[in-house]
Amino acid sequence: RLAEALGGTVLPKDEKQELLLRYFALQCNGPKNFGKPSMKQHTLELMKRLNKEEADARFDEWRRGLDAALELALIVFPDPKERFRLAIDNGGADPRFRTSASVQKHIWDAVIYCLSRPDRKAALVARASDVQAAFVDLMLRHPAFETLTNKGTEARVAAFEDAIQNILAGHRGGAVSSNVRVEMIKDARRDEAPCPLCGEALGPSDDLLHIDHIVPLARGGRTEMSNLQVVHRICNQNKGAGVD
Repeated sequence: RLAEALGGTVLPKDEKQELLLRYFALQCNGPKNFGKPSMKQHTLELMKRLNKEEADARFDEWRRGLDAALELALIVFPDPKERFRLAIDNGGADPRFRTSASVQKHIWDAVIYCLSRPDRKAALVARASDVQAAFVDLMLRHPAFETLTNKGTEARVAAFEDAIQNILAGHRGGAVSSNVRVEMIKDARRDEAPCPLCGEALGPSDDLLHIDHIVPLARGGRTEMSNLQVVHRICNQNKGAGVD
């Protein structure tokens, strides 16, 4: 299942072990304490627990969670070139994904941890496109994804978890289509509308503009015209998951 989820990417054995150890360390210590005081210390403590004669019953639960998360990740991100990658701005309506690394371990941490509850797997499978859209939107806009370090794990997990809860509660979200983007920018220029986040003119370049969710998907916002506005890309990035 891990090999399938990695999209056929050939990783050295120690890198595969690192991904698995990171998952179990996150389960053992929780997002708040993940990476504290160090990943080396996490690994040492985890290996001691794994090597105990009496197995920890929670490991069986975490293994089931890992299996569910890997299966769900295949469905939410069917393209292996996008799975466990960081979505980045493409200067347009559709994002692209970083492909310099086969797996971005900090994205792996947050995605796998948040998808590792078997009790809600079926519900998320049924809403896979909404989950993907919400996760991508957060990667593009939430400040926790601007710099990827262990320190930001708690914030990334919280953002993904909020998005999942909103989806399960019935809030629908998603990326704005290219046609809607073009029409919204056209209308904003016709009305000489300023950027609502900074009050300055939008400027001549469409590539420097974003369609912003006024109430972000992570906070229950929807992809509908009343919740969308044309803003400067830099203003939207600075806004993150806040509400203006």
